[in-house]
Amino acid sequence: MTSQNVVLIVDDEVSNRKTLQFLLAPLGYLLEFAGDGVEALEKAAQVRPDLILLDVMMPRLDGFEVCRKLRADPTLAEVPVIMVTALDDRDSLLQGLQAGADDFISKPFDRLELRSRVQTVVRLNRYRRLTLERARFAWVVEHSEEGYVVTNARDEVTYANAVARRYLGLPEDEAQPVAGRFADLVNPQYRWEPETARNTRAEPFYLIRPESDIEPAQWLRVSELALPAGAGSEAVIQVRNVTAQVNLWREMWSFTTSVQHKLRTPLALMAHSLELMGEFAGSATPQEIRQVADIAQRSLERLKIEVEDVFQYVRAHGAPTDGAGLPVAGLTGLAHDLGVQLGIEDLRVTVDDDLSAEAVRMGRPALEMVLREIFENARKFHPRNAPHISVRAALKGRAVSVHIGDDGVSLSPEQLARMWLPYYQVEKSLTGQVAGMGLGLAMVAVMVMNAGGTYTAHNRPHGPGIEIELRLPLAVEAVPATGT
Repeated sequence: MTSQNVVLIVDDEVSNRKTLQFLLAPLGYLLEFAGDGVEALEKAAQVRPDLILLDVMMPRLDGFEVCRKLRADPTLAEVPVIMVTALDDRDSLLQGLQAGADDFISKPFDRLELRSRVQTVVRLNRYRRLTLERARFAWVVEHSEEGYVVTNARDEVTYANAVARRYLGLPEDEAQPVAGRFADLVNPQYRWEPETARNTRAEPFYLIRPESDIEPAQWLRVSELALPAGAGSEAVIQVRNVTAQVNLWREMWSFTTSVQHKLRTPLALMAHSLELMGEFAGSATPQEIRQVADIAQRSLERLKIEVEDVFQYVRAHGAPTDGAGLPVAGLTGLAHDLGVQLGIEDLRVTVDDDLSAEAVRMGRPALEMVLREIFENARKFHPRNAPHISVRAALKGRAVSVHIGDDGVSLSPEQLARMWLPYYQVEKSLTGQVAGMGLGLAMVAVMVMNAGGTYTAHNRPHGPGIEIELRLPLAVEAVPATGT
């Protein structure tokens, strides 16, 4: 598509067309030609010109009728028309105006006057189109379900649509100017993920507002849109609310994990009991059959209880965290219960004394899922599936540091950097088959961030294994945590 302005010259005289071509070609216009009114309408529909120079006196359709038909066509009604006429009487001018002409040039025409009028009309038409396009763009942006922010070279917000203003807590009235840098407006409410996005926005990143006593967490996916070359130093930032999508990922993973852990044992016992009954039905005594049937019955009852637990967990997991949270003192019993369930024999849990009256802003079901995933990874990646796991809870400022270490395998720097993958890998696959550490740790990251906490992982300084630190805000407050 050319960036040149297109001028359609309509005249039944070849000499007149050549004269106009000679005068206008040096101005850089792309010139198209038609020999009569019918051809003019066909050509106009094909090329959508920026201006039509239209002779009045032509066979088949005269210029007045062509102009009326152009104005009746919704796709061509806005195209400027300059009528070229040898008629200088008042009635002819009025007829041309009534037909919809924008200007007139009389034959014989002056070369400078012709060029000046053509340039003026084309320039005004381009300005009109740009104004219309900007008005349409502004309307679309203002009515979009996504937020859009425009920043200058200093990262100062120069424009924000209604949705972006709501996300950033800015005045809803567009007439009120926005003062401040984008990062400064975001920081009081949201945590950046990854943290490096504060300095570079080459890749999409997330802004996370932790959940509170009355509101669930909010996830915003932020992308800096690529602008065409020559667009200046401004940046357009798109802000999309993906909270529902993240919650869906989390709930799917939670449900799948709950089913896996809660239903596997009773199902296995039922299946084994039925296999025994089928295999020894002919030789077993009634008492033996009754014993096996009792095992199957108890397994069925347990299965019913576990299914209900799964549903309760999903309901609890999707709700905002209870303001009371989980008492830190209960961490010891929770960790030991999980160790027994998972067959981890070497488990040591320490809770500092100054945490005896404190609670973390995370409910027991969520924290149980977090610790279970970390413990299972420690067992899975231990050479003998028998890790030594240490858990220590300590007070760090207004957060509780839960430090979990194991003596399994160490990870490469790339694996350590990618093991959580709370966004890109989750978007790529919901199968749970994430290379290296599995989808579970990604969801651990989501739950920790929802609570306003942070997570880090590194290799043990002495010996194999990794150390994970979760920092969970105290239940009395939940603010975006920063640093490690």
